[in-house]
Amino acid sequence: MEKKKLDELVETLDSLYLNNKSEQVARLSCGGAIELCKAVWRGDIQNGMAIIRPPGHHAEADRARGFCLYNNVAVAARCLQRDENVKKIMVLDWDIHHGNGIQDIFFDDPDILYISIHRYDGGNFYPYSSDADMDVVGGEHAKGRNINIPWPCGGMGDAEYIYTFNRIILPIAYEFAPDIVIVAAGFDASKDDLLGGCKVSPACFGHMTHMLKSLSGGKLALILEGGYNVEATANAMTACVSVLLNESPPKLKSLSPMDSAYETIQEVTRIQSHYWDSLAPVYMKPCNGI
Repeated sequence: MEKKKLDELVETLDSLYLNNKSEQVARLSCGGAIELCKAVWRGDIQNGMAIIRPPGHHAEADRARGFCLYNNVAVAARCLQRDENVKKIMVLDWDIHHGNGIQDIFFDDPDILYISIHRYDGGNFYPYSSDADMDVVGGEHAKGRNINIPWPCGGMGDAEYIYTFNRIILPIAYEFAPDIVIVAAGFDASKDDLLGGCKVSPACFGHMTHMLKSLSGGKLALILEGGYNVEATANAMTACVSVLLNESPPKLKSLSPMDSAYETIQEVTRIQSHYWDSLAPVYMKPCNGI
């Protein structure tokens, strides 16, 4: 397309940038995710990270949006199901935005566990949809296979993310017992990423990666998603890759989660305890951030 026509097309779309090479580059990006996941599954490598652009988790089955043309993680997971006969796949999305596309594609698939930690802000944070709320739990044949952990505001950091891992993500993951884990690894929750408005340190990303290595015999693939501060993204990715290379994650400070995060986790636990035996619906009022 001529540039003028291309620019006119972009104006009709939701948060996309396009040039004449975009489709070709998007296929290369998606192919990188596929090849990494297959290499990890086949045992050619223990784990790995796909450093690719454009990202993918906002792209739906029939709609490109949010800087995403093809849904890299979703396509890679489908290829594992189709080509490698993988039975159970866990997809964890720690990008600060809800992965509406991944949720949409796998909403009624009981063999895909999708967990998203994201800012929600009452539906006022991109992609601006109530589908990102905690009561969206999956389709008729996949109740509980969709788990949204929606932060009500910004400012969430290491304490809130580690607490979420220990309270919800790891118990469910062990119960689901995935054959492979794929991370939609956006780094816009980083403490220096102003767009995300959260405070997750590189060390925390390293710890989350370390915890995920205990699943599925260590078969773990990280797929790059969002990130709007190049230095913050690079530092967080370095921490993750160091852990993948069997270095120990650095120590974290002893912190208590904010009350608003605590209350969110309590409510997600209540909802998901209908579908997961590992979640005991225990309710306590937050006290001094505990």
